Order: sequence, then C-alpha cells, then structure tokens
Amino acid sequence: MTICKQLSPSRLARVALASLVFILMFTALAAAETSVDNQAREILAAAGVKGGLVAHIGCGDGKLTAALHAKESFVVHGLDRDAEDVQGARQYIQAKGLYGKVSVEQWRGDKLPYADDLVNLLVVENPDEIAREEVMRVLAPRGAACIREGGGWSTKVKPWPDEIGEWAHFLHGPDGNCVVQDSRIGVPRRVRWSAGPRWATHHNRVPNVSSMVSANGRVFYILNEEPPGAMGLPGQWYLYCRDAFNGVVLWRRALENWGWQAWADSPVTTYHNIGGRFNQPNYLARTLVASDDRLFVTLGFDAPVTALDADSGEVVTVYEKTRGADEILYKDGKLIVAVHTRKLAERKAAARHKLKSGNDAKPAMKRLIAVETATGEVLWKSDKYIGVNANRKFLAVHRHLNPVVGDGRVFALTQGFLVALDLETGRELWKAQRPAAKEHKTRYDLNANDMATLVYHDGVLLFAQLEPLKRLGWKETNASISAFAVRDGEQIWSRLCASWGWGTEPDLFVADGLAWVWGRGSSPLLGLNPQTGEVVRKKADFKTFDINHHHRCYRNKATSRYLLTSWRGAALIPWGEGEASYNHWWFRAACRHGFLMANGLIYNSPNPCICYVDAKMGGFNALASESSDATRQKRLKNGERLERGAAYGAVQTQPGAEKAGDWPAYRHDMYRSGCTSEEVSSELTTAWRTHLAGEPTPAIVGGDKVFVGVSERFSIVALDVRDGRKVWEFTAGARVDTPPALHHGLILFGCADGYVYCLRASDGELVWRFLAAPAREVPFPGLIACKPLEPVARIQI
Repeated sequence: MTICKQLSPSRLARVALASLVFILMFTALAAAETSVDNQAREILAAAGVKGGLVAHIGCGDGKLTAALHAKESFVVHGLDRDAEDVQGARQYIQAKGLYGKVSVEQWRGDKLPYADDLVNLLVVENPDEIAREEVMRVLAPRGAACIREGGGWSTKVKPWPDEIGEWAHFLHGPDGNCVVQDSRIGVPRRVRWSAGPRWATHHNRVPNVSSMVSANGRVFYILNEEPPGAMGLPGQWYLYCRDAFNGVVLWRRALENWGWQAWADSPVTTYHNIGGRFNQPNYLARTLVASDDRLFVTLGFDAPVTALDADSGEVVTVYEKTRGADEILYKDGKLIVAVHTRKLAERKAAARHKLKSGNDAKPAMKRLIAVETATGEVLWKSDKYIGVNANRKFLAVHRHLNPVVGDGRVFALTQGFLVALDLETGRELWKAQRPAAKEHKTRYDLNANDMATLVYHDGVLLFAQLEPLKRLGWKETNASISAFAVRDGEQIWSRLCASWGWGTEPDLFVADGLAWVWGRGSSPLLGLNPQTGEVVRKKADFKTFDINHHHRCYRNKATSRYLLTSWRGAALIPWGEGEASYNHWWFRAACRHGFLMANGLIYNSPNPCICYVDAKMGGFNALASESSDATRQKRLKNGERLERGAAYGAVQTQPGAEKAGDWPAYRHDMYRSGCTSEEVSSELTTAWRTHLAGEPTPAIVGGDKVFVGVSERFSIVALDVRDGRKVWEFTAGARVDTPPALHHGLILFGCADGYVYCLRASDGELVWRFLAAPAREVPFPGLIACKPLEPVARIQI
C-alpha cells in the first residue's frame, strides 16, 4: 500500500519553481545548441566547403568548433590563447564523443601553426589577432576564410595559383605527355601530409595501388587494404578520395571484382612463380580519370565506365555501352574509352585454350567508343582493332590501344599500325605502318616490343618503343623514337634512343618545347626539336645513375622544371641549368605505378621494397619543397622549446620504483627483448576488459597501473591493474600511435605534434613537454607536426 503525503502549499510552490527553472535551463541549453548548429551550417554553406580541414581560431568553449564537424569528411582543429578555455573545450568535445575528429590546443604567437596551403576552411572569431597575409598563407587553394565582423561573417576565397597543376590521367592528360605545368614542385624538403597503410604487400604479389590521379584539389586512388603480411588472401580493394592539400579522407567506396582473381589465374606470373607485381594488365592505371566535378572509373574489372560525383563519391551515371572498358580519356566533355568486344569470361577461356594448345585463333579485339559525359549518349564507335600486348601468357587476353587525343583526333596503337580517328565522328583518317620491332619476350611474362609510348604535341604524333637486343637488364634498354605528321600519318623523322624504367614503356616527355629521350650508351638526356628530331639540348647528369642499384619498375614522370627519375629512390633533373638532386633513396612509390605530381607536391605511395628500410618513408606522403622565407615557421631555440607543466618542480623521481615484474616499455626494455624474469602461468583467464573508445597501442605496466595510448583520442590512459578502471586520462596535442615508457615514476612518450611529453605517473599531470620537431607547424590533421616523433620507448641514462 502506498501512502501519499499531501505537500503544503509553500513546499508545492518551491517544487513547481524548481521544475520551472529546470525546464527553462534545459530549454535555454537546447536553444543554445540549436543556435550553434545553425551558425555552423551557415558558415559551411557560405564557404561552400564539403569536407577537409577546418580550423577555428578563438574557439572559446568549443561548441561551435564541435558543430563544424558536420560530417565524417571534416576534421576540425580549434585554437585558443586561453588555457582554461582550451581545457573546457576539450572536456565539452570529449563528452560529445568527438575528440580526435575534433581537437583543440593552446595557441601562442602571431603565426598560425599550419603549413602553407593546408586549411580548407578557416573560421576566425577575432580578425585583429591574425594578419590577412597569414590567413591567406594557410588556406588551401579554393579554401575559404569566414571572419566574424560585427554581427555576421564575411567570406574570402583563395584563388587557384597559376603556378600549380593537376594530374587527371595516369599519363597526366589525354595527350599522353607525362609532364605537369607546375613550377612549385621541387626538391622535397617537407612532409605536407602522411597516411596509411604504411606497408604494402610483398612485391611478388599484385601491387597495392592500381592508379592515382588528382583534379580540383582532390587525390583519388585505388588501394588494396589486404593485410601486408598475408599472401594469397582475397583483396580488399577500395576507391579513395582525399583532399590533395591535407590528406583528409573525403570519401571511399569498395571495389568489387578487382585484383588478380579478376584478371588472372594465379597471384604470381609463370616466371618461376614470382614477379606478382607484373601480374596485372599493363594499362590498368588508365581506368581512373578525374575532372573538376566528376571521377570516371570502372567500379570493377571489365565493368562499364561510371561517373561519380567527385564531392561525395555517389554514382551519377553508368555508361552501360562501355562495358569491357579498360582505358579511359577525358577531353572537353567527352569520354574516349577503349573496350574489349568479348566478355571477360570468354577471353579467359580463350587464354586457357591458348596456353593448352598454343592456338590463338581468336585474338582479343578492341574498339574505341566516344561518349557525351553529360547525357551518356554514345557519339560513335570505331571499327574493331587487334590491340598490342605488353603481357604474355594468361594476361595476353587483355590488350590495349594506348589512345591519346590531340588536334581534333584520337590516335591509337594497334597490332602493326598507328591509327588516327576524327574526334567528332570516329571516322578513320589514316593508318600508318608502325616502325618495325623484333618480338622480344622477357621475364615476368612481358612483351618488351609492345611496350610503347604515344605523345601528341603541336601537330606531331611522337612514338617511342623498346628495342632490346637481349633480355631486359637493370640498366638502360635500347629504344627508338619516331615522329608522324598528324594531318596524314607521314613519318617525319626517327632516331635511336634508350629508356631506363624497368619493364615499362619508354620515357618520352615534351617539356620546355623539346621532346626529351635518353641517348644510348654513354649519351646524355637529349632534348629534340619535335618537328625535325634535331638535338637542341643535352643534360649529362650521369651521377643520377652512377650509384649502386637499379631503376624502379615504374614510369618516370616530369614537371615543367624537372624530370623525376627513379633509380635508387628518386632524383630530380632540371630541364635547364643546374645539377641533378639525386640522394633521395628515402622515398619511393608503388610498383608499376610510380609517383604522382600535382598541386605543388610530389605524392608517393606504399611500396614493398625492403632496401633502405631504415630510412625509407612508408605509406602515402605528400612532399613539398622548402617554404619561402616569408612564410617559414620560425625555428625555436632550445630555451623556447621547453614548456613547463603544473607538476614541473613538484615531482620527485623515484629510482627503483618499478617492480621486477613490471613491463615499463614496449617489448619490456630498451633492448626490445620481449622477456621478463617473472613466471607466468600457462593457464590464462580474462581478469577484466575495458572499452577505450579507440584503438589502443600496446600497453606497458608499472606498479599498480597499466598505461596505454589511444591514438584516435590523442590520449594516454592509466588503468588500475587490478580491475581495469580508468584512473586518469591525459590529452596530448595530436595522435599517440605507439606506447609510452615508464621511468622512475614518470611517463614519457613522443607525439605526432612534434613534442616529447613527460607526465607524472601517479595522476597524469603534465611535468613538461619539449618541442623536438624543428618548428611547431602542422602539415596534416590528425595532427602531425612537420617532423612527427616516434615514442620515447627507449630510455638510456
């Protein structure tokens, strides 16, 4: 039985008043949240930014900072001068479960801690704190600054600089010339951004990266995320879109029917069951092309071309008439697509029959199709052609035409002929005999004689082909170059030359008005008049190749200023005056694909090479040349690098505090022994389990605590060793990807913001942090300093 006690009128009034106050406070808080959300939507709409890095200067309580994380394609970084505001903002963002995707740190000085051309949206609360030049410095091209003025916001957009270029096709553009008009790209000195995976699969397997292009401030690539230590597993292929200037993932989508299972019968070639990096069609990288607002791609091997919205990755149009596509060009609203005329299953059956019987009665045929991208209308289809084939054995069923576009024509390489078609109608204009080349089969099931390069330039079609006298070695390979008049296909001139890329089409570049090829023997790099073949300029940079090793197995690329070769790692040879810069074995790119150069940056990709592994950069990296003196962050003196925390001078080190059974560092000790003197029972049970809201690093143990980093939350967490209860959590300035170390009652770790941190182990209070990077400059959200630090896991006194 429940007995209800009647409240007195005065008490009833107090309860009602308290309820009313609570309702009003809740309503006010909800209204404030709604107001902040609306304000964030207005800012994003005014800026026109759909994703990338957002920096909020003067972030205060962090509410607007958090609201600017409108979707997963945004990474938000807040700065504030007030330490208490920073702490409060961090607590607010952590309570919303957003920390990592949104982060806040204290800001000092008059320079923003960002690399040049990094930020997509800069939200400035107080314009008096930042000079306009500083705002424009950190903005990425086509990025926007929203600046609070009076009761509203003014917006400024940074224009696209004339001196940087895009790389929209595998061979840069539809003309086939691997040269980007980009004068900012130079000798790499700084990391703009980095991303995983750090390691690629074994080089006896299909390369992880199939293609990589860039347009309108975005980088697109096809990547296999299969575990690198595994061999023979089904691939995990994805199409990625990242911001080109800061590397933020804008979107990704899975690819089906991609990898060796789609185009081959084995994960390796028949050459001694190795050479898996050559176990893919030679044209594979040509299945990805970008424009300002569209990405054209086959979302599966032998699939039709699909147009994706470049902002979101959503399907816009599927061009069904292009099924069997494997080479794509884009020119002025038209797609030129090379397609196989027989289905993949039929071609594979024919390959098996040929390998068994030696009879190739039905060679694979191809044709070119022109499509209007806006409507999907097929404008024309060419006749059928037998394409060339740089692959042998099973992959011989996948032929290619090497199409290029120029002067209102489409040019293609067929078996025995060069062909020119009218771009508007597809009518065949002429057919010219291909220069003779002796069949040359080489290791890894390659046909060297069908490795050829087509480039259109100023009324001339340039054609280069390999002509090896013996099996391909690790140095130069004989080749030849010929020129044809595009009006009628007449051969104008030809000459002997060479090439360096192993197992790739020969180098041929048009830069500074000259056609560049390698001379044979001891001859230097030759700059030829494209109209006559006459040698106009020579570059004798033999030091580039006069070092131990061999050329990489991918194409060389070039800019308007440099040829980027890939001998030991990379070397930059200027077209004009100056010496080559060649001591760059510390970065390489994915097998068979090579580097991407655009947006003032050199992009490399995960590769499986083990050479120079102690110095070589892994993963995806965007590399910039040195900043100008006007924009370079000041390099601090040692006295300026140390920041003292609240526990500085209030903590005493405790020699001998660690117990014999502790595990105070990664793999136990500075020798990485992985051993302990403690006895461990062979019968193990789970004592406790704790959720850390992120992927933990390997743990260390000291005294009564377990210490672990949580990279997504930028934090170090201390847990009670007995029950897993969280004792304390410290938030650093950026990702903490690897374990801390325990030494005499202190926790030490390196952080991606460039600092070494020292915490009091008992309560996580900051003792000090030391800027070990050259300067406090954030080139990548996540947030990685210009020289991120590995953890202080080895302590030697």
